[in-house]
Amino acid sequence: MTEQATSPPPLVSIAIPCHNAERWLQECLDSALGQTYRHKEVLVVDDGSTDNSVRVLEKYAGRIRYETGPNRGANAARNRLLEMSQGSWIQYLDADDYLLPEKLSKQIAFAMSHPDVDIVYSPCVLLLDTGETRPNPVEDTDPVLSFIRWNFTTHGLLFRRTALTKVGGWKEGQPCCQENELLLRLFRAEVRFGLVDAYDAVYRFHNADSVSRRFPERVIRQRARLIDEFEAMLSQRNQLSDARRKAVARARFEMARSMYPADKSLARELMAKVLVFDPDIRIDSRACPRFYRLALKLFGFDAAEGIASVTRRLRSRRRQTPSSQ
Repeated sequence: MTEQATSPPPLVSIAIPCHNAERWLQECLDSALGQTYRHKEVLVVDDGSTDNSVRVLEKYAGRIRYETGPNRGANAARNRLLEMSQGSWIQYLDADDYLLPEKLSKQIAFAMSHPDVDIVYSPCVLLLDTGETRPNPVEDTDPVLSFIRWNFTTHGLLFRRTALTKVGGWKEGQPCCQENELLLRLFRAEVRFGLVDAYDAVYRFHNADSVSRRFPERVIRQRARLIDEFEAMLSQRNQLSDARRKAVARARFEMARSMYPADKSLARELMAKVLVFDPDIRIDSRACPRFYRLALKLFGFDAAEGIASVTRRLRSRRRQTPSSQ
């Protein structure tokens, strides 16, 4: 009686785009090399750094493979990393973030026991400038809700290589929301998601020079467009459940409130779509307190925003006014 042959463990390519990340790059690389999962390679594309990132990379010669080149953008670097990679699974990791040691071991174990899965997703830990950490959970029953709620993070995902090549990799020139644009195409391709509910990826929420902080309106516009396309896809497939409709309404409501000071026309458009999905405004969100909900029902969106603006100014003045002795 012969023993049944077992497949060798799959190779995982840890793919790191780097641009001016000298300050954090060593911790990132050490976390990649320190993964308890042994069957891995670590790849870096330096995307035109002007700091000492390349000098940091030189210290890891022989333990990683890296290339340097002109600045072409993060998605171009990610696509080049995909070309360089030899693994059947791809772990993207931005150079200012890092992984905890068991991240790949847990996700690959899940993938091996669920051979139909194309993307393994996990929550992450947010590391703030202050050193404080916060959990960033994902939806544990429906990855569609995680997309609508904008909970996916690039390094919380583990991609089957064939899934990425099937949709053509990352979209170069995408100004922001890059992983969400990619995920939308993956959902369209009907790839299969599987959850490992472990907080083994750390996202450093620090960069005041990031696109999301410098151009918040651009991010909202891109998110609004992607949510519109995602909703249309779900509707066409008859997959727009009540929970998903509520999540879409909440996402649009929060975007409308954030966008109102900068682009009232887009904010009104978003709110009109909210009212189609949720005419009674039953949205469970910190952005929809009771007084705002009442003002919205009685007076409309513009008036509710005006009342909210006055309320914010009054509260600010109270905080600034010294208390009497």
